[in-house]
Amino acid sequence: MQAVQALEEDYLKYWDFENHPFLLSPQPSMFYEGGQYFECLERLRYAVKTQKGGALIVSEEAGLGKTTIILKLIEEMKGVYGEIFKFALIDHPTLNSEQMIAYIKREITGREPEGDKLRNLIDIRAHLIELFEKGGKCIIAIDEAHMLKDQPIVLQELRMLINLTYRENYLHTFIISGQKPLWGLLSDMREFWQRLPVKYYLLPLTLEETKNLINFRIKRAGCKRDNVYTDEAIRLIHRASSGCPRTILALADFSLLVGHSNLVQRIGEKEVMKALEIIGGKGEAHSSVIRDAKERKENFQFVDEKKKKSFFSRGFLFALLFLVIPFSLFAIYMYNRNREFQFHLPQDAFFKPTISLVEPKKEPKEAQVSTRAANVRAEPKISSQRIAVIMQGERVEVIDERVDEKGEKWLMIELFGKRRGWISEKVVDLHGDKDANTR
Repeated sequence: MQAVQALEEDYLKYWDFENHPFLLSPQPSMFYEGGQYFECLERLRYAVKTQKGGALIVSEEAGLGKTTIILKLIEEMKGVYGEIFKFALIDHPTLNSEQMIAYIKREITGREPEGDKLRNLIDIRAHLIELFEKGGKCIIAIDEAHMLKDQPIVLQELRMLINLTYRENYLHTFIISGQKPLWGLLSDMREFWQRLPVKYYLLPLTLEETKNLINFRIKRAGCKRDNVYTDEAIRLIHRASSGCPRTILALADFSLLVGHSNLVQRIGEKEVMKALEIIGGKGEAHSSVIRDAKERKENFQFVDEKKKKSFFSRGFLFALLFLVIPFSLFAIYMYNRNREFQFHLPQDAFFKPTISLVEPKKEPKEAQVSTRAANVRAEPKISSQRIAVIMQGERVEVIDERVDEKGEKWLMIELFGKRRGWISEKVVDLHGDKDANTR
């Protein structure tokens, strides 16, 4: 044990860390509040503060951060409401309905449960009413709920639990989270689905989000070095992990350990490939990734050598001469022709000017998501960073419209927290402005 602690201390000291950057256990203090995680947390904050009743979090696969988001929310609510905040987090939903109600009673009231389920429900409701009268809040969260697919009785019990109300107000915020099958399971239970007005679907991280997550963790751990990982290393981590944060953290951690052993100053592809071998035993599980990385480097070297040999070939010089002269004449002609058309962009403009064939809309419009999920981008182009995801059936007001260089129309919408983003017109149905009662 002492040897392991000494190794960890050497590892942290070598990279100038004050604490460990890549622990796999959920850490609210290391929560990366960016992109889809910001949007998801904002929706949950909204659900708790406005007492909306129920919320659903579903991830495409395991390890995308559902539990960390819930723990971060609970930590925040503790700080806001103090003693008048209560919560029950069930992360092993294989209990029967009586055991689950008993567990919730003990967590919320602080008292041992009765042997009778009805008595426990009465005590829970009485305690929540007392909390409500004091202006407090309560969260009841069921994690890994996709495991309840064969327990319809427990699901029905949880649905009824949401119905604890007082003076037309929900007495707690019920959060149910799980992996992809949970979305279909609850959508087929219309009476349950309708009691979950706040919903969010987590997707694997993009390359840019992977880079941001790693850099955020490094800085939060106290490291002041810039560019600890090369761009090639981050691309390999993203590809090998398929954008799964849990795997990203594991690879990033082992890469730093390898870098410490080899006394390198930056983590490159070599260190990441070694980390893949460590995770996969001798590398069998990730052999294709390692082989592809090696082949890519070899191909780049071959192409570079070929370019050096053929750069000044006679055919290339003739082709260059043939292209440069007409292009230069055309550029001079266009410059003289367009000198009178000058465009000045205000200094405080946020976006670069784009050619748009869309006339400004005098009347506001709203859009409804027509696909299962729609990515919200920071700028009106497909290559821009994804900052949020909105789900099928959600309605948003269109603030502005733009057309990108490929002719695709983008719509500006407002997200939670007064942030704005862009979605493609291809993933929504547009509607004209309507009376609020008909929306």
